[in-house]
Amino acid sequence: MRKTYSAGGVVLNKKGKVLVVNQKLIDWSLPKGHIEPGEDKLEAAKREICEETGINKLIFIRELGTYERPKMDSENKDDKEEMKVMTFFLFTTSQEKLSPQDKDNPEARWVNINDVEHLLTHPKDKAFFRKIKSKLRNKSDLRSLIGIISGKRGEEFEKTIIEGRKRHADLHRKKQKQLWNN
Repeated sequence: MRKTYSAGGVVLNKKGKVLVVNQKLIDWSLPKGHIEPGEDKLEAAKREICEETGINKLIFIRELGTYERPKMDSENKDDKEEMKVMTFFLFTTSQEKLSPQDKDNPEARWVNINDVEHLLTHPKDKAFFRKIKSKLRNKSDLRSLIGIISGKRGEEFEKTIIEGRKRHADLHRKKQKQLWNN
């Protein structure tokens, strides 16, 4: 069995939705593809995401991991002749409009994080997403990612969150006081 190497991404938008693609009108996966000669994994992931979805304004967050699985044939069965080694990265984007450029990947869509695993076709893709999903669902991480997408970074974004929490606590105290006084 020959090994091929691919790279791709888990891409989150401002709403915390995840980008998925339809390959050859047969199966759903995270955007990914072969690493071309002279490319590193990160460059390949960005190129493939752009080709399969039209999204080209990506903010790299971190590497999520690597796993292997057989290539899928035209009947959604494992092709015993090719083992794919796939590395995925986490990205955010402020872009919403999808316009796939790759004829083999004619459809892309934004999907709620809880629906991604059910949409993915290959069991190993599902297992990988299940494994990394907790990293994406951590609320403080998600708020930070959305802050990055919105253009707020570091201390400025944390200050915004802290101020929001204080306002919420003040409103709660005022409501409690009103209830006690009535």
